[in-house]
Amino acid sequence: MSTPDNAPAGPSILRLSLAGLGLRAGQSLAALLNVIVVARALGPEGRGEYYVFLATLAVATRVVDLGTSVSVVVFAGRGRHSPAIVHGTAVRLAAVQWTGASILIAVVAAVLGRTGTWSPPWLALAMTVALLPLALYEQVWNQLSVGLRLIVPMNALHAAGALVLLVGNLALVLSQRMSVETALGLYGAVLVLKVLAMRVLMAPRLRRGDAKRPPPGIAREMLRFGMRSYPNNVAVLLWTRVPTFVLLAFQGPAVVGLFSVAQQLLEQLALPVQAVQDAAYRQVAQALPGVAAAHMNRILRPAVWSVALLALLAALLAPLAIPALFGAAFIPSAALLQVLLVGLVASVVPVLLSPFFFTQLDRPGLVSWLAWARVCSSLLLCLLLVPVLAATGAAIALVVSEVAASVLTIYLYLRFTGSHVADLFAVRPADLRPLARIARRAGWARR
Repeated sequence: MSTPDNAPAGPSILRLSLAGLGLRAGQSLAALLNVIVVARALGPEGRGEYYVFLATLAVATRVVDLGTSVSVVVFAGRGRHSPAIVHGTAVRLAAVQWTGASILIAVVAAVLGRTGTWSPPWLALAMTVALLPLALYEQVWNQLSVGLRLIVPMNALHAAGALVLLVGNLALVLSQRMSVETALGLYGAVLVLKVLAMRVLMAPRLRRGDAKRPPPGIAREMLRFGMRSYPNNVAVLLWTRVPTFVLLAFQGPAVVGLFSVAQQLLEQLALPVQAVQDAAYRQVAQALPGVAAAHMNRILRPAVWSVALLALLAALLAPLAIPALFGAAFIPSAALLQVLLVGLVASVVPVLLSPFFFTQLDRPGLVSWLAWARVCSSLLLCLLLVPVLAATGAAIALVVSEVAASVLTIYLYLRFTGSHVADLFAVRPADLRPLARIARRAGWARR
């Protein structure tokens, strides 16, 4: 039986999505310009080394987090505890996690260094340990903002951070001081500024619940819930970063640099999907089951087709735009992006359905299983294809695993909700009415 389609998906979701999308467009433009500046200044090999460090920091942050950030967005979204309690508990957990991770990294590096098994890059390890608590807090703050529907301030801050980073990178280039080390140092400095701004922006929300003492056991409750979704949280990031490490092992940093440009362009193109997910998370979490399914169907239909059109346009422009923006050395990145765009379209459904599986079905274990199946299939395909096809093999591996995961996610969603395939993909006139209403109010549609 099909889910009802007259449930109000809510202009509020669309407004938040458009507001978030507008700010993310500014962030995306600044991030794109950063990629261009760094790539042109450092070349494929330097760009590859820079990206490997950022990928390592991202993976370390997600691993050390132990699922705390997922608990934050769910606990804040449900509204059972004040933002101050959720924030304070998450920060205390992050401090303990960082301390344990720092000790473990130091011990492992020292032991392997003494035995001669591995020559640790001490500077890179020191930078990772120093930036890890900042990255952990950024992750907590982002998820708290999503749970509280502070979409506009969150995206505004990240857009401003990307702009500051761009100005710094341009200054390094103009002063002829650009190198992998100085670029990473600038990245760390901007991260410090962002964390300070995050604390200031969240302060009014945190003061409202300051007087309440945390209920006993909330840290254990958040950690327990987070650990249920922790495998999925790690797998989602690992899936996109596995090709980086496999390419580094088999092909070297120059090929990683070519692949990273295509992958980061893809990530910028995926920002609209993330904006929609952020805007819909709280409403999906608090809706009744039947209404939540109708919300998801109505959100999915225009989202899938919008991203498909965006991917088609990007595929047509890539062969001309990438050499013009990045230089002749990055011409191979255009073909890589065209392959990866197939995966972008396939990713829309799993990304937008994740709040439904977490909050409505309460099945983080199932989501984790799907995510790790995608990671394992991607890793296996990378190991088979990268030695032969280099970066093209990595792109094919990502696309095949993404399409397979999307098909399986759709099957499970239809089975759990009783929706039909047409409910997810056949756009209906009612889907366009909120957009037309907003356009009229903004003066875009005039009779």
